[in-house]
Amino acid sequence: MHYAEDHSIPLNINYKIFNETSLLWAIYYKNIDMVKLIMEYSNKVNKKLEINQVSINGLCPINLAISKNCVEIVELILKYVNENEMKLIINEKDKEEFDFFLMKNDIKNFIKEKYYEYDEYNYENDNKNLDLDLINACKNNCIEEVKNLITRGAKTNISNSTGNSPLNILCKLKSDNSLEIIEYLIENGADINYKDKNDMSLILTACYFNKLSIIKYLITNNKADINTKNNNNDTLLIISVYFNNEKIIKYLIENKADFHLKNKNGYNVRTIVRNLKLEKIEKYFEKLDYLKIKNESLNDFKNNNNDRDDNNSDSDSIISSKLLIILRKKY
Repeated sequence: MHYAEDHSIPLNINYKIFNETSLLWAIYYKNIDMVKLIMEYSNKVNKKLEINQVSINGLCPINLAISKNCVEIVELILKYVNENEMKLIINEKDKEEFDFFLMKNDIKNFIKEKYYEYDEYNYENDNKNLDLDLINACKNNCIEEVKNLITRGAKTNISNSTGNSPLNILCKLKSDNSLEIIEYLIENGADINYKDKNDMSLILTACYFNKLSIIKYLITNNKADINTKNNNNDTLLIISVYFNNEKIIKYLIENKADFHLKNKNGYNVRTIVRNLKLEKIEKYFEKLDYLKIKNESLNDFKNNNNDRDDNNSDSDSIISSKLLIILRKKY
C-alpha cells in the first residue's frame, strides 16, 4: 500500500479474493497492523470500506472480529464507522452476542465515552439489561459472570428473543461443563419446570440434546417428572427413541419411565421402535419382557409351592417349564 501511495497507483480497497475483501482477510488472520493500514489508506483516498460486506461464512467484519475475540479490531471498526458517519448492520440473531462481547470487554464504556453510540442497547439502565446479560453469559458458559448477574438481580425464568430460557441455552451447549451453571441457577430460583416460548422445559431440552448428565441430575436431585411430555405428547422415552440414544433409554427405563403412554399420533414407545425398525432397542425391550415374566413366574411358583422343600432338585426344572410355557404364549 505504501508503494502504491508513493507512486500514485490507485488501489481498489474493496477488491475481493474468493469473495473476501482485504479487510476480512486481515481480520481473519487477526492482523491488527494490516487492519489499521487498510483503514488509514481508505481515509486518505476518501474511499469507504464495505464495512458490512459479508464473508463466505456469513460474517461481516465486526462479527468476524468478535468471533476471533479480537477486542482491538472491534474498537478499530467502531472508530472507523463513527469517523466516516457509517452505520453498522447488526442482525437480530447476532445482537445478543454483540452486546455480550461489548459488556465482557468493557467496550460499552469505550463506545459511550469516545467514538460510537450504539443506540440498540441502553447502557444507562443496567437493571433492564441484566436479563439479557445473563442469557449471554449462559451462551458463553461463563460461571463467574452468571454468579455476578444473579447477585445483581438478574431473572432466571425468562426467554430471549428466540424463545430460549437460560437453562435451555445451557442445555444446548456442546460443552459438558454447563451442568455447574445449571445447578447454580436452580439453587438460585430457576424453575426446572419453566417452559420457554417454545414450550420446552429443561428436561425436555436435555433429552433432545442427548444430555444424560443433566437428565440424571434433574431426576435424582430435583424429582423432575420422568414422564413429562412435549406439545406432541412425546415423552422423554419416546424422544430418546427418536434419537436412538440407548444410554438415555436405559436410564429412563431403569427409573420407571412409562412404556404405555401415547403421543398425539396414538403411538407408544414400543410401536415407534417397531416402526423405526430399531432392532437393538427392540431386543433390549424383549429382554426386559423376558426378565419380567421370569420374575413373575418365580413369584407365582413360590407362592403356590410354599409347602415344598426349598432344596427339592425338581424346583429348577419346574420353574423352567412354567417359564417356557409363558414365553411361548407371549411370543
